[in-house]
Amino acid sequence: MSMHQTPVERPSTQAKVKSFLLPALLLGLSLLGEVQPAASQEVTELTFYYPVLVPGPITELFDQLVSDFTAKNPDVRITPVYSGSYDETTNRIQTQLRAGGELPDLAIIGNQHTVMYVDLDAIVPLDERIQAEGSDFEADLVPAFMLNTRFRGQTWSIPFQRSTPVMYYNKDMFRAAGLDPESPPTNWAEVIEYAQKLTQRDSSGNVTTWGIQIPSDIDAWVIQAMAVGNGQPWVNETDANRVFFDHPATIGVLQHLRALAEDYQVMPGGLIPWAQIPAEFTSGKAAMVYHTIGSQTSILKQTEGKFEVGVAFIPGGQKYGVITGGGNLAIFKQSSPEEQNASWRFIRFLLEPEQMATWSAGTGYLPVTRSAYEHPIFQEYLQRAPGAAVAFEQLNVAAKQMAVHELLRVTDVVKAGIQASITGESTPEQAMQRAQAEADAILSRYRD
Repeated sequence: MSMHQTPVERPSTQAKVKSFLLPALLLGLSLLGEVQPAASQEVTELTFYYPVLVPGPITELFDQLVSDFTAKNPDVRITPVYSGSYDETTNRIQTQLRAGGELPDLAIIGNQHTVMYVDLDAIVPLDERIQAEGSDFEADLVPAFMLNTRFRGQTWSIPFQRSTPVMYYNKDMFRAAGLDPESPPTNWAEVIEYAQKLTQRDSSGNVTTWGIQIPSDIDAWVIQAMAVGNGQPWVNETDANRVFFDHPATIGVLQHLRALAEDYQVMPGGLIPWAQIPAEFTSGKAAMVYHTIGSQTSILKQTEGKFEVGVAFIPGGQKYGVITGGGNLAIFKQSSPEEQNASWRFIRFLLEPEQMATWSAGTGYLPVTRSAYEHPIFQEYLQRAPGAAVAFEQLNVAAKQMAVHELLRVTDVVKAGIQASITGESTPEQAMQRAQAEADAILSRYRD
């Protein structure tokens, strides 16, 4: 199944929970020549939406996880459906809600979308289920990945395919430029210094290799992370009604990006698409890039035998700082109690150390539990992809990803401000002040 195929249609309500007569098995004849009666078993059918934003054999991994689960749980049948990006998945579900259509029973929702789904009254809180698992279950979950699962004192989702942005760099290019390949830049001043040495031009002065490329789209995820490292996240941990777009931290990020492109000419000007970054790096057109740790598996495969890849923390303006990203597992309110129970069983299966370690090693996403990180499968992966350990350590300086009411509208506002700033239509100060005012107008009705 292609990652971009048309989603499979959900079974009808009447077909969701059925009693299936298991095929009669001839176990042997009794002395009277009678056949043993066949057993019947009720099967609960689930539809599972999954969006993925990293390259790799994701579909095959999902199919295998589902197959392994149903082999152990024959009373549950799961239909996995690739549902597009996180935003596309949300839009699809919102459309189904408005039309009174059927929702999935279980879905991977954007880490930042939990508040929206609560506002839609689409998902159920999970605290009682978490408590029923015992203290060890919650203690095993990585705290940084739980920041975007809670809202209004309740837990609404469970982390699954999670990541942070990191810096990838070409160690061979570092050596050629006289830089220590084991000492990547740690702050913005060093980024400028290194990028100047790494940028290569031909005899006509045309750039053949950029010193650095930093993506500025994909909901400004990397720019948001850089704002944390410059002193102020876009949101605090508990308030879904307020953002900090016009803070000097974010204005400073945009000034830094403009300087890299215009003043130092070590990065292309204008908006740099998220999707092109891995290819720019693996082809040697960029010596340093910012991208998700979830791309590591693909990047290492594509650069094998070409050059040595380094992975480092995102350099900070004032300090190290980052946000997490990716998706969480959520159970939908429209589902029956039997379907919700079966969905939780599947969540618990996915979070078991072996499954979680297998998933992380196969995709590049970080384990969301400490036990999966320590599992032999993931430890073996670290021997091949040590950058995952760097990203896991970076979680110690992670902040909450922006999650507010009417997130899609607020995100469009800040994206427009960033675009105006980077393309030179406005100064960073003007662009972010306008974005702040527009976001405040959207969020004001949610404030006391």
